[in-house]
Amino acid sequence: MKSLFPIDPLKLDTGLDLTTTPFAVATPSVAITVAPGSVNEDGSGNLVYTISRTGNISTSL
Repeated sequence: MKSLFPIDPLKLDTGLDLTTTPFAVATPSVAITVAPGSVNEDGSGNLVYTISRTGNISTSL
């Protein structure tokens, strides 16, 4: 039996298979932490900030 469609209607003329799941783009994540967690307002203690990033780090945010 011949198909009513000369091509698969889900592949269209582009040859792309539209039945597959589209790819996902991972969103970068940035976290900032500080130590110590608390200090006196008039204290002389130093704060240490740590910045971390996950995801694709080959490009700028």
